[in-house]
Amino acid sequence: MKTPIQLRAENIIDPALEAHYAFLSTFSAITTRLHTHNFYELFFIRSGKVEHLVNGDIQHLDAGALVFIRPPDAHCYRQAGQHDCQLINLAVPTYLIDGLLRYMGDDFDSQLLLESPLPKAAYLDENSRLLLWEQFIHWNTMQLSAPAQARLELRLLLASLFTRYFATSTPEPTLTGLAWLDMLCQTMRQPEHFAAGVERMQTLAGCSAEHLARTCRRYLQMTPTAFVNGLRLDYAANHLAHTDTTIADVAFEAGFENLSHFYHLFQKRFHQSPQHYRRSRRKLVVP
Repeated sequence: MKTPIQLRAENIIDPALEAHYAFLSTFSAITTRLHTHNFYELFFIRSGKVEHLVNGDIQHLDAGALVFIRPPDAHCYRQAGQHDCQLINLAVPTYLIDGLLRYMGDDFDSQLLLESPLPKAAYLDENSRLLLWEQFIHWNTMQLSAPAQARLELRLLLASLFTRYFATSTPEPTLTGLAWLDMLCQTMRQPEHFAAGVERMQTLAGCSAEHLARTCRRYLQMTPTAFVNGLRLDYAANHLAHTDTTIADVAFEAGFENLSHFYHLFQKRFHQSPQHYRRSRRKLVVP
């Protein structure tokens, strides 16, 4: 592997804005030389495809990929076949992300985020992509007319993106190396999809049931049924804790057609019945 160059914040980041923003409308405009940084970076694939070479590995990224780059990450981009790519890049000084990490406190294991072999990534659904694009456009326009307000908006945007997509307390299969599987997993998190079950997952995947099952076992270490049921149980647990909807209705909304099967899976996952789970998390006082 070639020796990477280092890009430095003092040569790139505007200290008045505390950021460097770039929208690269075609692959030919994307820097492809292997490099590291002394700052943090977020990049977002707005459209197209690209191969991301990072730390000696290759990530195949499609539209909707949001990637968090740490300073030591050695990375560059390579065109994916004949596909073009539009990419948004946001570089920020280390103190902004370090401040967010401090805010998360000692209960957040930052090593999961900062010391993993590959940078963490997530795939945004279509609505989230449009919203993020609008936020970037709004911020880019604001920095020209109201730089002080732009600095505040930047911190709010970073906090939103960081806590939603990157500051999870447990590792998730957010990037398997298979773009279609990453996007499928992200799409299946929507209630209308996981409630429809494995059949919907197969339809969205566009492949045979056997191929989907093999791929899930290899990359997610679980079957499609286990993946879907995990999403359903998370949904049910949240609604049991925070709503007065009956247990039966919560189960059916989550996609369980057999109530006894729901009880069995819930007990196995949370080590207590749905009734006990609801009682133990019921907030009797609203401040």
